[in-house]
Amino acid sequence: MAYTNLTKEELLRQVNDLEQEILEIQESKDATFKQAAIGIAHVSQKGEFIRVNKIFAQMFGYDAESMLRLTVKDISHPGGVIDSSPEVQKVWSGEIEQFSIEKRYVRKDKSVFWGNLTISHYKSPKEDAEYNIAVLQDASDKKQAIDDIIKEREFTDYLIKNIPAQFFICSIKGDEFRLVRWNNILEELTEYSPEELLNKNIFDFYSEQDYPVLIEAINELIKSGSNSIDLFATMKSGKRIPFHYEGFLFSEDDKNYYMGIGFDISEQLEAKELLRKNEEKYSAVVENSNDAIAIHNKGRIVYINRAAEKELGFSNKELIGKDILEIIAPEYRDAVIQRNRARITGQEAPAITEIEFLRKDGTRVPV
Repeated sequence: MAYTNLTKEELLRQVNDLEQEILEIQESKDATFKQAAIGIAHVSQKGEFIRVNKIFAQMFGYDAESMLRLTVKDISHPGGVIDSSPEVQKVWSGEIEQFSIEKRYVRKDKSVFWGNLTISHYKSPKEDAEYNIAVLQDASDKKQAIDDIIKEREFTDYLIKNIPAQFFICSIKGDEFRLVRWNNILEELTEYSPEELLNKNIFDFYSEQDYPVLIEAINELIKSGSNSIDLFATMKSGKRIPFHYEGFLFSEDDKNYYMGIGFDISEQLEAKELLRKNEEKYSAVVENSNDAIAIHNKGRIVYINRAAEKELGFSNKELIGKDILEIIAPEYRDAVIQRNRARITGQEAPAITEIEFLRKDGTRVPV
């Protein structure tokens, strides 16, 4: 701006206009400081408060005047005092423009809250004023939300880790199911490292002869959203282990996933096979016994051996499903009914020392 060739009145008018403009700027800055929706404070190099706005004071439960008698150390949590930290000093010296941190603070009532603090430096052109500008936002809700997410994730990880079975999640791309997450048990059983398991197609765990069963299970999964299947999986060493799998589909961020749990059923299959052999052995003993043996269920004959067929003169086909009372002599039937009823209700069953069965030709067989 040029001031040559101006009259005294014109020069005074421009000076007044400039002063008014400076005053308006200063008033605007003051209004911003006072009315800001966040806490603002001017802090000396020693950590003393020079000026604070209303929001800043309210965060700590003080009025603005009381805050000026405190220091940064007074309001900082013992584990978060930073008024003399290297970063703050770097801001003061101009080495860095600003510094941000999340830290804990202590209110007047001794309660603790998290704040998001940003510090910058101000030095007036005339160097008659110099201070750090602290901008503070209450971050308690944000911090609590983050903590809740972390705790939930830790709890989920704990559950996954301690599931007494294989746990895995696969991403689904076309007809490929590739591993993206699993627990330690899957690593231990399959004998693969985490690096080897990542993005591994689950079809790689099964022989080609199992593919039709696996594809059928996948089709059922697509149709109903869940499935259940028993399959032998092949480990890295070549060992084959039988598993019972339960799983379902879910979507997240427009991506499809399969979550599954696999239970090692080796012991169950071994027990089942042992039971089958024992049943075969028992059946052979009963079938080849010289004694007549009949088995009934709720009064209906469900099995007779060859000796019983021969003794009674009935064929197996004639007796299976027949009421057992029909082949017991009439005078013994009430006693048999009472005995069975007592056994069913848990009462002491009356003793029957001898009864007679009826042969097909009407003759009797004492037992």
